[in-house]
Amino acid sequence: MKKSWNELAREKMSEKKLKQEDIAEAMDKTQGAIGHWFTGKRKPNFEEVAKVLKLTGVDRVILNGDGTVEEFESNATKEDIKESYSYPLLSSSRWLD
Repeated sequence: MKKSWNELAREKMSEKKLKQEDIAEAMDKTQGAIGHWFTGKRKPNFEEVAKVLKLTGVDRVILNGDGTVEEFESNATKEDIKESYSYPLLSSSRWLD
């Protein structure tokens, strides 16, 4: 099911009983900054979104052209994702050789 990255993160935070403060501490940000990302007042960069999702237990998503995300299912067929692309979530901007 398609949803925004912050909707997915909120669901996972609820499942893991994480608070915005937990995410903020792990990312060396303020709770206010994290709150602004979740309400849409500010937009995090791709790396920040990836780190939030990783902290909530999501390590792979399908990023759709309309900006929504879907959890990656390992049993998905090519037909299921033909209009989408799958990218691993990165926590660093450095490429490894």
